[in-house]
Amino acid sequence: MKTIMPAKISDVKAYGAAFPNLEIEISNKDACDGLCFAITATIKGIFGGKGMWSTRQRNYRCYIDLTNFPDDFPEVWIRNVPDKNIKHVNVYHEHYCTRLGLKFPKVCTSHAQEEVRSINLDAVILYLTSILSHQNFSDRARNY
Repeated sequence: MKTIMPAKISDVKAYGAAFPNLEIEISNKDACDGLCFAITATIKGIFGGKGMWSTRQRNYRCYIDLTNFPDDFPEVWIRNVPDKNIKHVNVYHEHYCTRLGLKFPKVCTSHAQEEVRSINLDAVILYLTSILSHQNFSDRARNY
């Protein structure tokens, strides 16, 4: 059985200089012993899909659940783009986010655990940037 050990708020704030758009998401029920259970970050990516607009840049506002971090790579949802407007093949259709109590498109991070050697916030943000900036058509989350 894993121990839930979210990120420390001080660790998240330390990344503020490198990632100025990173924000700590805390509600009263989450605030305990200076721990951070979720963050949001704007990640620059591409529209995706096929056609002439596929490589056009788009910002994705990502909600990153740090509940089991760093034991597990965080689950990540897109909050600023409606599901019907997402064409990126590595973003799933809407999935339920327990923390937010709503459905949002979810970033495919199934290979992250294997590909990221050391799970820290820097690695998480860089991995998301890589995923959202390119499309892996051999590992699709949606079809076109």
